[in-house]
Amino acid sequence: DIADELKKQGVTIDRKKIADGNPLVRRIVSWLAGGIVNPVVSSDRKEVLLPISKGAVPLALIAARRIDEPFKEDRVALADIMYSHIAVALENARLYHIAITDELTKLYTQRHFRACLEKSYNDYQSFGEKFTLLMIDIDDFKKINDLHGHLVGDTVLREVARIIASSVRDNDLAF
Repeated sequence: DIADELKKQGVTIDRKKIADGNPLVRRIVSWLAGGIVNPVVSSDRKEVLLPISKGAVPLALIAARRIDEPFKEDRVALADIMYSHIAVALENARLYHIAITDELTKLYTQRHFRACLEKSYNDYQSFGEKFTLLMIDIDDFKKINDLHGHLVGDTVLREVARIIASSVRDNDLAF
C-alpha cells in the first residue's frame, strides 16, 4: 500500500475537512466561479493549483502546497506535465460514466448490467466469489403510461430509481 510505504519513509499525510478560514476555500470558490482556468504557481512557489475542467464544466481542482520551502523547478514542471494527463483521465472517466448511466433514472444501463453480470458469474466460476441478483418489476407499469402519459411514467421511474439507489449499499450496483 502506498500510504504504508510513505509512512515507513517518514512522510505523513493529513486528510481532513478544509476549515472555513483556510485560504484554499477562497481558491476553491474562485475556481468554481470560473476564476481559475489555467494552472497557477504562486509567486513564492509554495502553492500550485491545477484546475481541471471540460469546457466550462469544472471537474477537479488539484492543490499542492508546501509550508516550509518552495517547490523546486523540476517539481513545478512535473505538475504541469501531470496536469494534461490528469485532465484527459478525468474526462475519459466522465465520458465513461455518461456511457454506462441511464439519463432518465441515473441508474446503470442494461449494457453495463450485462457486463457486470458476466464478470460476477466468471468470478463465481473461477474463484467461488458469490453474488446476489435482485430483480424488481413495477406491476402494471404500462397502465401508468397508458392512463397518465409518458411524462407521469417517467416521473414514476425516476422516483422508483431514487428509492432503489438510496437503499443499496456502497458496494452494490443498481441498474
